Amino acid sequence: MHLVLAAGPGRQDASLPGHPLGVLPGRRALRPGLRWRSGRGRARGCRGGALPDLPHLRRGRKLRPLDQTPVPRTFHADTPVTQPASPASDSPPESGAPSTARWSRLETGGLLLLLGFTVTALVGYGLFGLRPDRIPESLLGFWRVSYAFFAQLHILIGAVVLGVLLVARARLRWVAAFVAVFVLSFLAEHLGTGTGLPFGHYEYTSLLGPRIGGRVPWVIPLSWFLMALPAWVMARATFPRDGSWLPRIAFAAVLLTLWDLALDPAMAFQSPYYWVWAETGPYYKMPWINLAGWLGTGVLLMGAMELLGARRWASRLPLNWMVAYYGITLLMPLGMIVLEGLWIAVLATAAGYAAAWGVHLTCRPRSKEEASPVGAPSGTGLGGVSG
Repeated sequence: MHLVLAAGPGRQDASLPGHPLGVLPGRRALRPGLRWRSGRGRARGCRGGALPDLPHLRRGRKLRPLDQTPVPRTFHADTPVTQPASPASDSPPESGAPSTARWSRLETGGLLLLLGFTVTALVGYGLFGLRPDRIPESLLGFWRVSYAFFAQLHILIGAVVLGVLLVARARLRWVAAFVAVFVLSFLAEHLGTGTGLPFGHYEYTSLLGPRIGGRVPWVIPLSWFLMALPAWVMARATFPRDGSWLPRIAFAAVLLTLWDLALDPAMAFQSPYYWVWAETGPYYKMPWINLAGWLGTGVLLMGAMELLGARRWASRLPLNWMVAYYGITLLMPLGMIVLEGLWIAVLATAAGYAAAWGVHLTCRPRSKEEASPVGAPSGTGLGGVSG
């Protein structure tokens, strides 16, 4: 039986699920093949035939719908009417892969602010940092403090931009992971500057600001978190299943370590030095043990994030935003080594990220079912939302 139901202006449709006769309010049955005229609206059967005029309907009495959920106007009475799917929200399932939700204006503006500051700093570095002879005498005072100013401010702007996203998307659920990464990375740096393990023997200069424990600038543990989180989110996009925690931790640690292929030559190879190596290594003064220390520390940080259940809130973060944030942060040291002409470092960085991209293309999920964590519905993987 095929029914078409209509009512007057400002109406809500009534649903007639699961019964051969649609039951209208007041328990009056609309029989197949009958026409019901009431005021400005009417209900028709698929065949003609008039129903006697009903006074209470003629007076304009409104029908109270059985179901407040709008349904299609044309349906088969023997076909159950299902609830319409709720629209996608910006809050994806907590166990899913990173979100692909759209960015808010504030989130987009934050990235543009960070990008604008980075480009401005690089332009200034290329025009004046590498050519101090171009600096007017009146600006020599600013030039002397500019290296400390731009380095510290770059980290602080990056922290504010990421913090705005985290608060908007995950409220304060990320704080435990932040504290863990901050404390663990500080301990690794404090141990490294004191004993040479796990990074080698080095010492920070005054350009990075006040130090914790007399050896580690406070912005250093902060910067570890600013890149550790995007690395973990990107690794989860490659290995989203809950059972893939081991390759996810390893891949995230690699993505974090690749950053140092550009960072160390930019910050410690030539003046001004942000840290100084006590022993000369083969990679722009950096010893190879430093990369091993980065990998080991990265595994420790990513493991802590896994244990603290970062997947429950990190899936709310837009994946493409996190990739853009990671790339803009990388742009500062990468741009510096390009301007300095350190081409081996540029090629090493490019080769490292090309290999990482190959791993992603090879290991990423091919379907929503593969992207879904074990035991979760298939719609909770990549694109299941939407961080």
